[in-house]
Amino acid sequence: MDKSPSDKSTARRVSKMGFIGGGNMAYAIVVGLIKYGKVEPSTIIISTRTTASGEKFSKLGCQVTTKNADLVKEVKGSGTDGAIFLCVKPIQFTENRSTFRALLSCFDGHIVSVMAGLTIESLEDVLGKGLNIVRTIPNTGVQVGAGVWACSVRNNYSGFEKLQNIASTVSFFPVVEEKLIDIISGLSGSGIAFIYTAIQALSDGAVKMGLDRTLATRIAAATVIGAGKTVQETETHPYVLRDNVCSPGGTTIYGIHSLDKAGFSGILMDAVEASTVRCKIVAQGKQDKK
Repeated sequence: MDKSPSDKSTARRVSKMGFIGGGNMAYAIVVGLIKYGKVEPSTIIISTRTTASGEKFSKLGCQVTTKNADLVKEVKGSGTDGAIFLCVKPIQFTENRSTFRALLSCFDGHIVSVMAGLTIESLEDVLGKGLNIVRTIPNTGVQVGAGVWACSVRNNYSGFEKLQNIASTVSFFPVVEEKLIDIISGLSGSGIAFIYTAIQALSDGAVKMGLDRTLATRIAAATVIGAGKTVQETETHPYVLRDNVCSPGGTTIYGIHSLDKAGFSGILMDAVEASTVRCKIVAQGKQDKK
């Protein structure tokens, strides 16, 4: 069951949101929810131990604390519609399992994991069963209301619709079988960085040929947006759309030939595979501390 971005004006809200961990992913989600989900910053509380991170969230108008217990108490007080997002590194979660269990084993709101590799079963092993746990993998596109935020839940999840509605204001929010989450992590969670690399490379090529850097980057980014939107809205196979651009003996087919000689498609496939495999390694508890 898929959920496309919904009408922000009619989306039902969760009452209070807490983020344990104030890293880049948490920041991207919060920025997107405030700007595109029309969430009041005062309803968001962040737990982070770094001053720089705390200052970033404070500037957005969010509440900031250094104590996870204070965050949980605040969100718990808002009732069963409250949500706590686990945005710490997987190794931090597993190494502090007793602490997290004490914090969240009695929490009756939504517990949203954005930690790579950790399955619902492993989360329940730490926190306990019977909780409303959702495993998700967002990408940083949520900060501009154009993210991909895949999720998996148990069939007995209570009140999932409200969380689904709010997430859908900033992302394409597909609900999938859990066995697919690691693959989507490699495809969209990491894949957005592959596209940033492609944008930079396209811009570099134009600069090499004499175009101004700022204009080159803007055109490269707009080209990627246009390509993605065309695939989505026409529902046409990418190779058909590509072939429509390739005139016989024209400029584009020469460029495609250059990409094929360099193994462009294989390189991207390898990148998705490498990221997916890494996610599975984390899931097996073999994560390192880097």
